[in-house]
Amino acid sequence: MDSEPRPNLSAYKLLAELPTFKSGQFFTPDYLHLTTQVRSHVYNTRITQVKTVQVPFESSKGLNVPSVDLPKGTIEIFSDDGFWRACFKVDTVDGKERRVLELWDVRTGRRNAERILTDICGDFLSDETWGPPRLYYDETQTDTGILSLVFTAHRLSPSQTSDLSPFDQHKFTPTWGELNAKNTFPTIFYCSANISPKTEISLNVVPVVSASLDETISFGQPVLAMMNGERKLVLATGYGTMEDGRRLGIVYCTNRRAEIWTIPVPPPPSSGSLTSTYEGASLSDMTRISGSDRSARSPRVLDRSKVNKPDILVYLSNPLGGAHNSCASLHLQHLSNLSLISKTEKEERDDDDVLVGPVWDPESKDAFPGLYVQALPAFPFLNTNEPFIVLTSIKRSRSTVYAIPLDVSGKGIRSNPVELTREGLNSWSVLGTDAETRVCLVRSGLMDPQEVVVGQITPDDEGDLELQILNGVEGGFKLDSDARVDIIKLTHPVETIRFRPSSNSTQSSGIRLLSIHGGPHSTTTTAFSPLAAALVQEGYEIYLVNYTGSLGYGEKWAQALVGECGQMDIRDCWEAVERMLGDAQAEGETKPKIGIMGGSHGGFLTAHLTSKYPDAFHAAILRNPVISLGENAGTSDIPDWVYAELGLPFSLSSKDDRPQTTPTVDQYKFLQSRSPIGNAHNVKAPSLILMGDSDQRVPPSQTKGWYHALRSRSHQIKTYNRTLLEEDRIPELAVECLVFKGEGHALDGVKAELASAEATFAWFKKYLA
Repeated sequence: MDSEPRPNLSAYKLLAELPTFKSGQFFTPDYLHLTTQVRSHVYNTRITQVKTVQVPFESSKGLNVPSVDLPKGTIEIFSDDGFWRACFKVDTVDGKERRVLELWDVRTGRRNAERILTDICGDFLSDETWGPPRLYYDETQTDTGILSLVFTAHRLSPSQTSDLSPFDQHKFTPTWGELNAKNTFPTIFYCSANISPKTEISLNVVPVVSASLDETISFGQPVLAMMNGERKLVLATGYGTMEDGRRLGIVYCTNRRAEIWTIPVPPPPSSGSLTSTYEGASLSDMTRISGSDRSARSPRVLDRSKVNKPDILVYLSNPLGGAHNSCASLHLQHLSNLSLISKTEKEERDDDDVLVGPVWDPESKDAFPGLYVQALPAFPFLNTNEPFIVLTSIKRSRSTVYAIPLDVSGKGIRSNPVELTREGLNSWSVLGTDAETRVCLVRSGLMDPQEVVVGQITPDDEGDLELQILNGVEGGFKLDSDARVDIIKLTHPVETIRFRPSSNSTQSSGIRLLSIHGGPHSTTTTAFSPLAAALVQEGYEIYLVNYTGSLGYGEKWAQALVGECGQMDIRDCWEAVERMLGDAQAEGETKPKIGIMGGSHGGFLTAHLTSKYPDAFHAAILRNPVISLGENAGTSDIPDWVYAELGLPFSLSSKDDRPQTTPTVDQYKFLQSRSPIGNAHNVKAPSLILMGDSDQRVPPSQTKGWYHALRSRSHQIKTYNRTLLEEDRIPELAVECLVFKGEGHALDGVKAELASAEATFAWFKKYLA
């Protein structure tokens, strides 16, 4: 490829550098604080930006104020009323890294307090798995109150605080897998401060959980709850270690040993002391409140102290073990009842608190298919006449927004979710709410970049909830394109999103690409994708297939793939290819050029399809593909994925004290029979493989195995060509592998994304044009 002219990436760079919106928090009454991320191809990094915009209801646009860049490593959160800001910073003093917590009064713009945390905790963690941090202000009287803060960070290990022997320094400690390779002992910290105009503010920061639990449970996703008028409870997700000490990867998995716990808030320092010697709660101080056979996460608390009613807890759960993503349940508990429920009773009443349960098979394409959601918004609650929650979920090939009434009666009444964004082909997500009737949303389409809008949710004349869009606030960059998007229904439940240039476009090349998502239990939606949009602008037609096992179609169809992996999904993808060929024929093309691309499980299917149908594809691109299931069962951070998807037993229950560690000989043979590696000799499509050398989900040995298998075939062809007649010779197979240092499974570093995009354009242009 070195001699080929480099493709023009100006369109891709423009689209990739558009902001993506991460959070939106309302301030009183008409201001919205937005957090965005922007890819910088100059600095090869993602820049986090914040801005506060006015949300006037009479105009169509909010106040356009400049964004402010946050320094790398900085985390910024606000109290629910917007009056207080906590800032976690990482800076360097005298060549040494320093972690600092700052407390700011937003109304005065004054920094009221700071605390150096370098000797208290390690790196701050705010991602979806462990965070976000939460800040609360409870006013006790005018200008006086209590600030409470909970956040997740690494606990300092002994090697960071003292001199140890080489044995102790280098002892192997399991981590939580992909994106968590450095996360050995995440834990929750608590900070409180008395706010008074007459006294100096001091920040007391202590661990919530004892270090004695670190090797068995790691806690994150903390929130605080009221009990008897005070914030006395921490509610958090605890991720459990396997009996053999293994920590299974958490990211993208909703089937883990994960439980919701209540933990007492640490006591204040003794009188006259600025610091506390508190070392954290023990297991006997805590109560597990989620079901024993469920994987729970994302606790959120509705504060009802202002109406003198007990707080309400909601959280998500999925079945423990099995498919790595599935139909979720939404749970509700009245926190006033917690003290009345013993641990034994909880074991027996796991389903009593389900507000929305799984949907097996929707009655129609428009019916509610169940909840398919990784996490709840940080601020999900609204209140019209009664409280309800808003969240983002997958419905077929779109992401959409649902409003779910909350049962405040305590009678265990289940709710019927109301879809608020059911019109059109756009995908939607929730950023936050104002706790009353307004919601901050992001909408986008395959050719429409993200736009933030503010909507109001009110009951209609019949009492049903409806969404009225009030204004567009931010974003809304419009592309000069009439590209076409439609969703094609194949054999139920299979769908493919067809994304193609305008019928009048001079750019249309007639070249078709099949794009296959990973998972397998995930979904390609109509949300904006810079790479897909740039490819269509170059004239490619893309078919984004959602095969059986994809989410958003009902639990029946998510589970249908279990045990059929490597067979049913291949058939479904081939049906999408047949549709591509039919479309080409209808447009007068007799020999269309077809490319194929996919990552992870999508790479697994790409390898299978190019070896099973070697004459159908003219170019292939695979990102971190699964090639050898038997080998991946022993090297992946989620070895249970291999067993579950192929229908083999692998227990995650704590009642099983002998977890699976490696496949038997017969299991290994079966796994290899479903792997593409054995058919690599059939591949004819020029293949480009993209590999992250720090991938823990599908380790680099998988990519290397496919690369060498294809290169071996190429070598054999060269050898045979010495003796075969000219007309019998097979063209040499083009194979390339690009390695990205320090990149994980998603290959989502800015530099890696740009290089991957350039390689994609170059590869397809060379072999498909």
